[in-house]
Amino acid sequence: SRRYYPAGEVSAHLVGVTGIDGHGLEGVERSYDEWLTGAAGKKTIRKDRYGRVVENIAWQDKQEGKSLQLTIDQRLQAIAYRAIKQAVADHRATSGSVVMLDVKTGAVLAM
Repeated sequence: SRRYYPAGEVSAHLVGVTGIDGHGLEGVERSYDEWLTGAAGKKTIRKDRYGRVVENIAWQDKQEGKSLQLTIDQRLQAIAYRAIKQAVADHRATSGSVVMLDVKTGAVLAM
């Protein structure tokens, strides 16, 4: 399935990436990999010694991956990203972090 990555570098650390096999390696992609990917179908059969199917034992349909919507506000995310990047440079820090929440709902607005 195809993933949509809005805002590139500004949200890259949050959204994460997938590997060549399509499975999440970092960020939300990793945390929700099973939800986003779904599951392959399975078929259990019995064959004779010549390799011919003689019995269909079980069948499980594939499960499509689901969509995921984040509560990130892209405007606030961009502001937070620029601010933390500047603060890290100004203070010669190795890294920095910021999390903005909506105090009424607890929704994550920037990270």
